[in-house]
Amino acid sequence: MISKRIAAIDLGSNSFHMLLAEASAETFTTCHKEKKLVALARGLNDNNQLSDDSIEYALQTLRTFADILLLFKPDIVRIVGTYTFRSATNIVQLTQQAQEFLPYPIEILSGFEEARLIFLGVSHNIQLKSNHLIIDIGGGSTEMIIGKGHTPIQLNSCNVGCVSLSNNYFNEPEISLDKFQQAIDYAKQQFEPIRESYLKTGWTSVIGTSGTVKAIYKFVAQHKIINDTIPSSISYETLQDIKTKLLNAGTVSAIDLNGIKEERYSVICGGLSVLIAIFEAMEIDTMDYCDFALREGLLAEINQDFT
Repeated sequence: MISKRIAAIDLGSNSFHMLLAEASAETFTTCHKEKKLVALARGLNDNNQLSDDSIEYALQTLRTFADILLLFKPDIVRIVGTYTFRSATNIVQLTQQAQEFLPYPIEILSGFEEARLIFLGVSHNIQLKSNHLIIDIGGGSTEMIIGKGHTPIQLNSCNVGCVSLSNNYFNEPEISLDKFQQAIDYAKQQFEPIRESYLKTGWTSVIGTSGTVKAIYKFVAQHKIINDTIPSSISYETLQDIKTKLLNAGTVSAIDLNGIKEERYSVICGGLSVLIAIFEAMEIDTMDYCDFALREGLLAEINQDFT
């Protein structure tokens, strides 16, 4: 059986991810995962220009990835940039310098294409026998997809994420109820253009993926074990409970949520606000979590091409 080594790299607005796998015509086996918190979207100014410091930090991370790729010796490499790559007016400064040591093209995905690949990653790892709403909260954008089987029905990318919302509403030391409400209201405005059509299409269940949802799901799993069973879903009540805990902390530096990594504290208020806004705008009661997203979508597409 012919197999190939493939690498899928997702250059997100909050984290850079690399997934290395051994692929055959039937399936792929994960060999290694790498994640680096970069918070690239924090480096965007009001004119959507990346700071020199944020570019340099991103390049340092890409050099680490390049060293790993050199050892892995992949047959196929696909590297994609998401919201910040398509928003930054000076992104060429980063991509051109990266080409000096990373001899693979960096594709800049449209929001539509990002949403499609996220759905592909989920649908190739979970059976979606009926309409499902898939939600992926990134650093600068939130992708929302309704799909069934392997077919997306509606694909959208909204320009609001955990980093951008944290920058705009939680950049001051104090965490206040007023700031939370302003952030939630702003996020809901971004979802308003698609709300009616999504509710009309409908779904049987909701699946969340990636950083913010993963962090909150892990918090739920650690703190709400019932009869030795970990709940599989996140409820609206849980989100409100986490918001109360953040308000009680008072400042970002005082946040102490056992189960959520400290590196996520700086963007958790923004991410939580986006998630609450989604629950309210889309009239959601509970959300399940899936550990597959964009990177797995890239692998699935590479595998399709491979066959």
